[in-house]
Amino acid sequence: MSEQRGEVLFMQDGVPCHHNHRTQEWLHDHNISRLFHPANSPDLNPIEHICHKIKKII
Repeated sequence: MSEQRGEVLFMQDGVPCHHNHRTQEWLHDHNISRLFHPANSPDLNPIEHICHKIKKII
């Protein structure tokens, strides 16, 4: 995947499906870096800023 699109970064929080063995193994096998951030911290989540801007435009 990273060969096709450049570096891929997976944003990981406390959701159980992000921490299970199969997910971790898949990320490792596909050479995907993980970015950990605390739960309930929308200010650290870049998508939240984008959604806010889109809502203002609409």
